[in-house]
Amino acid sequence: MCVGTAVVWDLWTLLDLKKGLTIRIFIKHFYARLLGLIVYPFALYLFWFYLHFEILNKSGPGDSFMSADFQETLGDSPLARDAKEVQYHDIITIKHKDTGCLLHSHPYTYPLRYDDGRISSQGQQVTCMHDFTDTNNHWEILPPTSVGDSKVLGRVVKQGDTFRLRHVNTNGYLLTHDVASPLYPTNEEFQVIEPEAGDAARFNDTLFRLDPFDKRKESPLKTKASVVKVFHVPTIVTMWTHNDELLPDWGFNQQEVNAS
Repeated sequence: MCVGTAVVWDLWTLLDLKKGLTIRIFIKHFYARLLGLIVYPFALYLFWFYLHFEILNKSGPGDSFMSADFQETLGDSPLARDAKEVQYHDIITIKHKDTGCLLHSHPYTYPLRYDDGRISSQGQQVTCMHDFTDTNNHWEILPPTSVGDSKVLGRVVKQGDTFRLRHVNTNGYLLTHDVASPLYPTNEEFQVIEPEAGDAARFNDTLFRLDPFDKRKESPLKTKASVVKVFHVPTIVTMWTHNDELLPDWGFNQQEVNAS
């Protein structure tokens, strides 16, 4: 700031008629300062960045501080090596970026009445847990159709797509609706419903969209590499979980999943 102020003052004094400088010479002074104080230092700054990335182009212990996009450009990167494009009808797990838990469901239902007196839907619970070996974390990603569509077999899921999730072990569809969640009365509850209802009357409630978090729409969804928000199409809310308060015993002390 001080240097900039001094340069501006210096240029202002050069405009003094007593200096006897022509406009042409003044412009030369201006460009000399522009090049010497802005352009050249900035170019030098960029050069060292370029040199840094040219030399340090391999994967290392600091990868986790970088975005998934950048990690995929590194040589020997486990992310680039292991990331696979997700196709419709693939069985996947969904991991929460902040808390590291996996989207989970099981045959148990929400209690009829919560401790604060509110009534629940008594639907099949949807939670988030850290046991990565539990097959109740497995979901099949489906296209937004109510019946099987052979045309989507082998088709890559893209960020921005509308999709559905089927819980593999209980064969129900994931949905959220206008019922208060157990721990956050202002947020919506998630549940899994029977396929008969999911393919008919409540079909629209099972529609979600992948909102890109750090990539462009239409880019392929990749395992371990894509960071997305799961957006509920009908109610315009986003899936969320938290670990500041866990579900009580009826929820096996797992994390609540709700929509906000």
